[in-house]
Amino acid sequence: MQNKNRERRHHRMFRTKNTEYHFRDTLCVGVRDRHTGQWLPKHKALRAHLTGYLDRERRVWNKPYRGRRLHLITPTGWVLTSPLLEMDRPSKAVIWSYTSLIQSGEIQG
Repeated sequence: MQNKNRERRHHRMFRTKNTEYHFRDTLCVGVRDRHTGQWLPKHKALRAHLTGYLDRERRVWNKPYRGRRLHLITPTGWVLTSPLLEMDRPSKAVIWSYTSLIQSGEIQG
């Protein structure tokens, strides 16, 4: 029997002023420029892990809210985004266009 409260959706999208960050669970699987719509295959956040959301007082939280920043860990350091404007679920068409899918094959669940 499965837990009915368990979240089944794995993909999330966060928008900042200039960038969209796409995640599968805590792994950043796509970064896209909001003005051009182009994926950014060399962005430092790509394949980084989301560790939390930083507020204005530099406290890390486990829930996203408008104005908080994404805090991500990479093998070589960390990435801190500009403040969040929106959070959403990407469409299936967007999921299939992720940079990580193009470069490394399908994302494994």
